Amino acid sequence: MSLFDLHIHSTYSDGLDGPDSLIEKIETMGLDGFALTDHETFDGIQPMREWLAAMKSKLIFIPGIEFSTYITGLGEIHILGYFPSGGIEKLAEITQAGKKYRIERAGRIIDCLAGKGMKIDGDKLLSQKDKPIGRMHIARELVAHGYFDEPQEAFRKYIGQGMPCYFPRRQLSPEEAITAIKEAGGISSLAHPMFLSKTGNWAIVEKFIDTGLNCIEYFHPKISRALMLKIEEKAEGRLLLTSGSDYHGDARDKGLGFYGVNEARFQTLFPTIRLLVRK
Repeated sequence: MSLFDLHIHSTYSDGLDGPDSLIEKIETMGLDGFALTDHETFDGIQPMREWLAAMKSKLIFIPGIEFSTYITGLGEIHILGYFPSGGIEKLAEITQAGKKYRIERAGRIIDCLAGKGMKIDGDKLLSQKDKPIGRMHIARELVAHGYFDEPQEAFRKYIGQGMPCYFPRRQLSPEEAITAIKEAGGISSLAHPMFLSKTGNWAIVEKFIDTGLNCIEYFHPKISRALMLKIEEKAEGRLLLTSGSDYHGDARDKGLGFYGVNEARFQTLFPTIRLLVRK
């Protein structure tokens, strides 16, 4: 069965694999195609295209992005954008603003951690001004310095939402991200919406749909089977379904080759490239 993973990260944001390594792993896992959805940046799109051509890969490739947005009282909401027909250049302003804010936020987190006795090489991280520095970069540095055994421990104790050194992302609303994607000719999807485990939160999705949300991610490592079935039920006839591993390359990432959409769903999502799906 054909499978297309629509949520993958590279070294151009907080993934550990460059384009060549990702292509090799994706092909090894038997996928037929994928979307590169780095945080706040399209910088990996052209290198990925070049590597696909150089490696003579037959993988179907969808340029994408993941925007981190924020709702007061609820927290972070992630919005995926897919651009099968181009248009990423229209989002240069919003992506540059996102990178700038991430660097500022990372500096605040690093200072907070230092105040609690956990000093890392902040200068090294913050010097990468062309990269959207995120909490995962900081978590990996904390592990490298011996403060934690694995990145998720750093999130649970210090830099996760509600923890002592957590600072909210920029105040970009989900509606702003959805609108920006739509105006650039892209397709938007609500990413890993675990917050929908609380029934009352479904009203928020109605606002997103009114704004122009196209899809919702229903099959993802962090989504329970019960929530997956609920999303399928609620989305029927209203939102298309996307799925992806949210692969970053860490040891915990086991979903590459497992999470994704089949050929039928893929063709519904991206009908303009239907004839390109390999057999």
